[in-house]
Amino acid sequence: MAPPSNDYLLAIHEAGHATAALALGYLSKGLSLGQDRGTSLDSLSRTRYDPTEAKYWVLLKHEVLILLAGEFAMRLLNESLGDDFGDDFDAYGSQMDRSKIGYLIEEIYAAEGGSALVIENSFERDVIALLKDRMPHVQLLARELQLKRQLSGNEIELLLANMKKERTSAA
Repeated sequence: MAPPSNDYLLAIHEAGHATAALALGYLSKGLSLGQDRGTSLDSLSRTRYDPTEAKYWVLLKHEVLILLAGEFAMRLLNESLGDDFGDDFDAYGSQMDRSKIGYLIEEIYAAEGGSALVIENSFERDVIALLKDRMPHVQLLARELQLKRQLSGNEIELLLANMKKERTSAA
């Protein structure tokens, strides 16, 4: 089987962000796919809260998971295809996401202590658990994004309505 196109991998990356956001209960404001980059807009608003409020830390941790979801959606796809397209995840936006994640993990580390590496590994396990059973939803969203090049928040919610129902019934 031929490896997926770069365009599809970029769409998978962006769809991973949106799928994770919706799975965590946040509305997506939209996705877009350019020639060599994508954009994912979510509804997190951590900065409205003070770091002394518990809600701030919940949003901060969800932000890390959503940022990691692009890279790990690609990793899970890679795994399901038997490593057909290598491991150059930086080419699809993961390097930029990782630079943002670094600051967020430093903030968590400063507040909670422990090991930054242990904290990061914990988030990686959590995002894999979040996405693993949702990969069909990620792929559906990625295919639609690849076709349309831009999806509104409403379109994303409609496409992932079944996932939302599954999340609600499982809760």
